[in-house]
Amino acid sequence: EGQWLEVSFNLVFVGNNQYNLYGTNPATGEYNYFGFVKFMPTQPPDCPLLQVNCNNNNDNPFDIEIIEKDNSIGNLNSCNKRKEQNTLAFFEPLTDRRKSNIYNFSLNEVDLCFDRQKQKIQFKLIQNPTLVTIIDICLNNIQKKNLVRINSLKEINSISNNECQRLLNSIYGHINYPLKLNNGDFVLTEVLLLHERIHKENFENDYVNWHKNALYSFLSKWNKKCNDFTSVSEAKESALNYSQKAFTSYWQNIFSQYLWWNGLDERMPEEYRIELKAKMEKETHNDHRIIELLLKYKNEALKKCNSNF
Repeated sequence: EGQWLEVSFNLVFVGNNQYNLYGTNPATGEYNYFGFVKFMPTQPPDCPLLQVNCNNNNDNPFDIEIIEKDNSIGNLNSCNKRKEQNTLAFFEPLTDRRKSNIYNFSLNEVDLCFDRQKQKIQFKLIQNPTLVTIIDICLNNIQKKNLVRINSLKEINSISNNECQRLLNSIYGHINYPLKLNNGDFVLTEVLLLHERIHKENFENDYVNWHKNALYSFLSKWNKKCNDFTSVSEAKESALNYSQKAFTSYWQNIFSQYLWWNGLDERMPEEYRIELKAKMEKETHNDHRIIELLLKYKNEALKKCNSNF
């Protein structure tokens, strides 16, 4: 009668999905070949709904584009929020439905594929969602203060020589924040808009980009299998609705953080809000790009007027 003996094998890969088995023969003590095992590759099933398989697609479903518009699009009341109406320019993200094109997307904007290895459906938005921001000057407030606009360096040459001292004083008045401009002074709209675009840049870097990982983590939880849907349009509708929901939650998070840390949240005690906003405005205005632009205006004015501060 035979006897079963336990033998430890070493597997040696010999190619073509085959492994040879070697081990010590317990009867003779010799190291022998005991046969082989061969693995037959199998193909995970496809999804009957989708003709397109994902090709190692680990990208995020979409990115976000920041769009800048003037206030003819926004129609915001930002210039008149302060009683003293001393706002000369502003940056503000849109907060209503117009803030993004994602709410107007149709199912045609959704692209689906099937990940055969993970046995799940993945999606991408063909067009990236936008975040619309408004940057503009407050023309009415500039006119009420009787300020004279200078829109570019070239316009320095159109100023008469007898206004040189007022021009130089006006440029000097842009160095600090708030601006120190008197009635009838010149206002540099290029400096105003650069200040607001730095706000926009900080908004994008410190809030929009900073919170993207949380957005993408939320989107990755759309974990749908082929048999979860009965049609392609049903799958696309689910993906689009989930994207819009994720985007709305993401937007609410970044905007509430933006308001708070920039001294714009009215729930904050007024004394702290004013102090924080003033601090943020001064930091923005001390940006090297504003200093360099003011230096260009100063040099252009000195060249014209042949004078010094």
